[in-house]
Amino acid sequence: MKARESLLNLALRGLSMGARFLLIFYLGKYFSLDNLGLYGIFFTTVTLSYFLLGLDFYTYSNREVLYARNEDKLSVLRDQLAFYLVTYTVFLLPLLLVFFYDILPLKYIVFFYFILVFEHLSQELYRVFTMLSYPVFANWLLFLRSGSWIYLIILGWIIMPDKNYSLSVIWWGWMMGSGLSVIIGVIEILRLYKGHGLRRMQFAWFVAGLKISVLYFGSTIALKIIEYSSRYLIEYWWSIKDVGVFTFFSQIANMINVAISTLLIMIIYPKLVHAVNENNVLEFYRLKKYMLKRILFYSIALGVLVSVLIEPMLYFINKNDFYGEVNLFYVLILSNIVFNVGLVYYYVLYAFHRDFSLFVTTAFSGVSNVALNMILIKYFGIMGAAISTLLSYVIFMILNAHVSKKAESFFWAANRGVNSINP
Repeated sequence: MKARESLLNLALRGLSMGARFLLIFYLGKYFSLDNLGLYGIFFTTVTLSYFLLGLDFYTYSNREVLYARNEDKLSVLRDQLAFYLVTYTVFLLPLLLVFFYDILPLKYIVFFYFILVFEHLSQELYRVFTMLSYPVFANWLLFLRSGSWIYLIILGWIIMPDKNYSLSVIWWGWMMGSGLSVIIGVIEILRLYKGHGLRRMQFAWFVAGLKISVLYFGSTIALKIIEYSSRYLIEYWWSIKDVGVFTFFSQIANMINVAISTLLIMIIYPKLVHAVNENNVLEFYRLKKYMLKRILFYSIALGVLVSVLIEPMLYFINKNDFYGEVNLFYVLILSNIVFNVGLVYYYVLYAFHRDFSLFVTTAFSGVSNVALNMILIKYFGIMGAAISTLLSYVIFMILNAHVSKKAESFFWAANRGVNSINP
């Protein structure tokens, strides 16, 4: 039964990733570079904004759900939703500045807000069901949110070629897919905990969660700045057309990170945390070595694969603007490989509960990225953005490797007499 579930999870994940790949391919071939660039800015703004709405509060609340008694789980989920209603009240109105400063066209404002809220709630539901050990249902929600509507739109484009090639069609599909996943997810939660009463809210609970989540939020935002901030500066100093070219190549290169995160990191890092909690030094070093070797090997293998595939893709798309900037694609591939290796040390620090160290290393990397972007993009365009991303991930990897080495030495010394070996 578990083997069937694992295969189904893998299939759903694969379909979701495949949909994203197909969408960026169709955008590259059938849409203008200006529209592709606008899609990149819209996608980036939604992504950064829903992290702002969540404040990474799930790092606290999901653990609370896990350890709560069954009759109290619905209350914890209710409290989590109440927290998000507060963040919505605080942040949704200031996000109008996105339209005031013409980062996005005003005509997309309704799409933006509905997609943003649905995307955030759907992501939180995905995390909840994963944590509650319903991975198949969680991946069904993910497929509804990020895959199903893309296949339907592409099917429509195949049936009616040269028609409905507009961003509004994509926004409609995205809004409906994420909205449907939220409705189904909420119905399932109510079904699971039907008949359970709700305890009173406790203000101290929210304060405790905010204290814990704020450091993780800072780390997350720093990493997202490295991944996405360059697109705004490319638009500012160059053009929306250049954003389109950069978005096309970066979305494909980022498939490496998505695949590694899905197939390796999310499976191995909980075991790493468990080994640390159990003070099992031998198991910790075995898992760390295994994680590092597998991530490095598969990241390079996927990098080679997409490098081979990019030429036939560009030939089929047949746009000279992509051919002229293909070298930045290889820089972005290298960036993703370096980032994936850096994540090994990142999750080592996570396992040791070095939350402040994680914040410092990622924040420094994020600030470095902004500084590098300001210099390199202005003078070297989108190639400068790719180089800035690579250098920022190198800084991220080196800093986390250095700090994690110190944490490991304390761990080894503290458990030397238990079951340890000299690392």
